[in-house]
Order: sequence, then structure tokens, then C-alpha cells
Amino acid sequence: MAAASDAHDACRPAGERWIEPVLFGTGFVPVHPNAAGEAGMAARTAEVLNLP
Repeated sequence: MAAASDAHDACRPAGERWIEPVLFGTGFVPVHPNAAGEAGMAARTAEVLNLP
């Protein structure tokens, strides 16, 4: 997921990041994937597995 998540780190603005920061994040669990991160990882997984 390193390449797929490039430029989506916790320091990015809320609309770009896939990981919530420790402070001032919008999610309930800091340093974990948010909804965008989960969707991005799922899309990359589906792509690698050749799923529709």
C-alpha cells in the first residue's frame, strides 16, 4: 500500500489524507485509516486481484 497511499499521509488536509493524525483529526481513532483510506486500499486490492 506504500505506493498507493503516497501523498495521503496524516499531515495532509482532511480531504486528501487516508490516515487520521494524532491531534485534530476528524476520525475517532487516531493514526488509523479513515473512510477514504479504507476505500483507497480496497480499490488497490481489487486492482491487484483483478476483481471488478
